[in-house]
Amino acid sequence: MINGKPHVLLMFEFWRYGQEHRGIACHDLYFKGSLESTGLAHISCAYFDANRLIVNGEMHQAPDRDQMIQATLALCQQRRPDMILYEPVWKNQNPPSPPGILLARLAWELKIPMVGLLHDTGPCACDLYDVYYPMVDTVLVMDARPIPGRVPSRKFTMELPAPYDSRIVYPIPDREKDIPVSFVGTIPGDGNREWVFDLQRDGIPIHIVTTCRNQNPENADGIAVTLSPDDYYALHRRSKIVLNFSGDVRKGRLFEGMLCGALVFETTKSVTSQYLSAGYDYVPYTTYGDLLDGLRYYLDHDDARQQIARQGLETAQQKYSARAIWSRLFEIVQEKHGRFA
Repeated sequence: MINGKPHVLLMFEFWRYGQEHRGIACHDLYFKGSLESTGLAHISCAYFDANRLIVNGEMHQAPDRDQMIQATLALCQQRRPDMILYEPVWKNQNPPSPPGILLARLAWELKIPMVGLLHDTGPCACDLYDVYYPMVDTVLVMDARPIPGRVPSRKFTMELPAPYDSRIVYPIPDREKDIPVSFVGTIPGDGNREWVFDLQRDGIPIHIVTTCRNQNPENADGIAVTLSPDDYYALHRRSKIVLNFSGDVRKGRLFEGMLCGALVFETTKSVTSQYLSAGYDYVPYTTYGDLLDGLRYYLDHDDARQQIARQGLETAQQKYSARAIWSRLFEIVQEKHGRFA
């Protein structure tokens, strides 16, 4: 503890997929940024793909991987983090980051509680986690299909969305919203995402920002390959309605749209009803006809649209805000280890 607040060490890749040309990975936004926005903890960061350690806002560059391991061990021995949150990354046949031997020493020698992050529950991700399970106390599963039965039952699993940085993920007054309907995502993908082009042809004023696979959607409005986080969330803030096509996947777009104050449309085939109330927090649809009719109705009835959007925002802020998710993580660690007492 530092001045009554837990000290959290974040261990992730710095570059997206460990490659500098892909830009900074999302972990700084989801975790470092979101935790900073809550003011709940003191934060240190270790990025093994960039061989850099950030302590108290100061960056320390290590010449090689072994020295990075030693620097991280020295930090933990000196400051004793109350929790370590990490995601193992194994891309492009590089050694896994962070190294398993480091995690083992931190968990078993220093007795530091470990929380593992699982972005995906596909075979590759679970194969990687099989190697890391001995070090993990808790698994946080985000933006993924329901976790499979192969996950050891002795592990405490939280299936929650990413904690979002409230400094850039926030609502604006409805009068400032100038985009009637938006969809930001990859096409094709989960669910019936190709419907966005049908909606456009049927007269729905939809703004589409997407990376399209195997097709060239000349009729799509606002095509873009990449967006900065600020631009991405600005689109959600400016949208009256945000479309989601989760299928059997829990997508972050659902919570992002709600936390930005938009009315979210979501398929009835999704797992969303496990987390939110259909018809109260969001508008469910089954067929294309349901979706088209619903959009036309709520675009013509501002009061009804604003009411559900407001209810969804309140629920998301109460249950799935950065403060709510980080507080729950800290509660779990305290229950298991008594480290924050």
